[in-house]
Amino acid sequence: MPPLDQENRHPRGQFREGNKYAGNSTGRVPDAKKYERLRDEAKEQLAVEVPQLIRNMLILANGVTVVGETGVYTKAPDYKANEYLLNRMLGKPQEHVEVSGDVDNPLVMIFNTALGKIYGDSGESY
Repeated sequence: MPPLDQENRHPRGQFREGNKYAGNSTGRVPDAKKYERLRDEAKEQLAVEVPQLIRNMLILANGVTVVGETGVYTKAPDYKANEYLLNRMLGKPQEHVEVSGDVDNPLVMIFNTALGKIYGDSGESY
């Protein structure tokens, strides 16, 4: 536990900038830092596979005919593979949400909606 001396703290008690405990008083290593090496290793391993992964995704997107031990079958084009590729190339489309209700008092609207979901819609407003 850090010492409670006043020279390392602001008047309201927060640690001063540069204090080794500032921002992370528990001394715990942040998750991003903890897994940084593993993430970098995984990226290196996947980097060599990216061309093959893209070919696989294109095959799924276009559909494929497979000749196997049990016979010949055709897999239709995969909607999700197509959607994924388009989202990667063109960016994911913006989703629009339409909200209706009491514009003057949205908190009451949210509260009433929540009550309706919990207790059933009685038609009353609170």
